[in-house]
Amino acid sequence: ANPLMRYLYGTSVPAFYLIKIALPLLLILILTKIEVKKYLNLLIGGTVALYVLILFQHIFWMTIIL
Repeated sequence: ANPLMRYLYGTSVPAFYLIKIALPLLLILILTKIEVKKYLNLLIGGTVALYVLILFQHIFWMTIIL
């Protein structure tokens, strides 16, 4: 597990979720302010795919636990 996120989750669950939501939103904000190049589109696509994969993995784990 990510040590920074583990610490944040252990310290404050609301802060954990706030950071978890704020970071992707910050990325979107930054992307609206810069000229998007082809390589950025590839990186963003890969990042989104990885994020979705992790999201489905978490959903799978939650269905096993519950």
